[in-house]
Amino acid sequence: MQIIKYEPKYRDDLIFMILEAKNALGRVPGLNEDLLDIQQNYFDKGDMFWIALDDNYRVIGSVGYSSIENSDDVVLHRLFVKASLKHQGIGTALLKTAEDYLISIGKKAAIVHLGNKELFYESWQFYPKHGYVEYEPSYMRKELQKTKLCIAGYGTSQIAKRLEANHVLVPSAHLKSIGKPTTGIMPVNPYSWHSKTVSDIMQKPEYVGHTVNYKTFKKSYKSNKYIKTDPSEWMIFENTHEAIVDQDTFDKVQNIRKGRRRPTPLGEMPILSGMLYCADCGNKMYQVRTKEWSHDKEHLVCATYRKVKGGCTSHQIRNIVVEELLLDDIRRVTRFARENEEAFVRLVSDASERELDRNLKDYKKELSQAQQRYAKLDTIIQRLYEDNIEGKISDERFAKMTATYEQEQSHLENRIAELESTIQAIKEKALNTEHFLKLVRKYTDIQELDAEIIREFVNKVIVYNAEKVNGRRQQKIQIVYNCIGTIDLMQQNEKTA
Repeated sequence: MQIIKYEPKYRDDLIFMILEAKNALGRVPGLNEDLLDIQQNYFDKGDMFWIALDDNYRVIGSVGYSSIENSDDVVLHRLFVKASLKHQGIGTALLKTAEDYLISIGKKAAIVHLGNKELFYESWQFYPKHGYVEYEPSYMRKELQKTKLCIAGYGTSQIAKRLEANHVLVPSAHLKSIGKPTTGIMPVNPYSWHSKTVSDIMQKPEYVGHTVNYKTFKKSYKSNKYIKTDPSEWMIFENTHEAIVDQDTFDKVQNIRKGRRRPTPLGEMPILSGMLYCADCGNKMYQVRTKEWSHDKEHLVCATYRKVKGGCTSHQIRNIVVEELLLDDIRRVTRFARENEEAFVRLVSDASERELDRNLKDYKKELSQAQQRYAKLDTIIQRLYEDNIEGKISDERFAKMTATYEQEQSHLENRIAELESTIQAIKEKALNTEHFLKLVRKYTDIQELDAEIIREFVNKVIVYNAEKVNGRRQQKIQIVYNCIGTIDLMQQNEKTA
């Protein structure tokens, strides 16, 4: 199956598929006028319409949306799946395609009109499973940007207040609304979110599509008390069910939570909080500010320097300087990536390969040794077999020796597979230029930085100690981007000059 933007050549097949789907529901198969000219009714208005095709290029599903004037909300239309292919994930894939696109262009919410609950019972069951909540009779709504609130700089309490204001059901109330059993206590106000609930959701690998076992244990079978297991001891089975949040967003949120910007008596922490690290000791940079200071006086210093006398030098740098350097570099890198996509991919790939070779040196060395030993054991076993045939060693001796070597081979085979998997996983995690290019297309003209943009693009900023060069103070910072690491465009510019 593939999902593509609608093309006029599929018009008749699309209409037939929708009429067939309506007929299967027991409805009089009437034709919606907007389907007669999708170009005029969707594309010319700046909206979109997608179709799902099977391997024979027949239409098996559809979905579109219409914008609401002077609003960041949209209305979803014509989500249909071929009658004989329901419950195979086609509808979910179409809905996700539409939602991902809407999120990428900054839309805030999607609305669906479902009509009579008895007649359209399948729709009333489908949409709540994907986060849609009834807010008016026959209408459901989903906040599209709520998974990005943490990245945008919102704390758990702020997110909880926003979810309550948007009438998003708490987990126990949501489960009850879709007929699922729950042991959770039903609150008096079904929209009353608690910050701890938000925090727990942010840390659950289950929302990325994984199954997690051994999260709790009992000291004795006689005890009824469960004790929480350290997360390092969890057993995680990946991609066992449909993900609600993509892995990249989840990982980004975990990094933000480690250095979260807590509200203080001075107000919300600055947008750079938790992002800067000392180049010498590796610790985070400590934020220094007072109520009386303007933003241009706020600065950061090494946490070790602040806490341990003589432990490190200050590495002091002003927030506004880092913000200006970050904005300039992000704009420079994104402009180059946008205008020279192929050259950018080659540049990032070459740099990442060199960095990976350094990081994976030990893994690769062990893998090579294991493969050589495995091949040598094959030779040894072959010689033992020949010696046994020629009567040089007894059958009993041959059996014992081969059993030992085969056991070692089995262990090596498992270790080789494990090492290959580890090396591949590190490579995939370290280099994801396609995701970075998606960000470049999303942010076409960045004029000002905020917490979301910084964390979307940047993993961390490394700050070096200031030096005096020809009597002038100079200080170097290194920007480590998400997905692509550090990037040096100076060398590339010299090549293309």
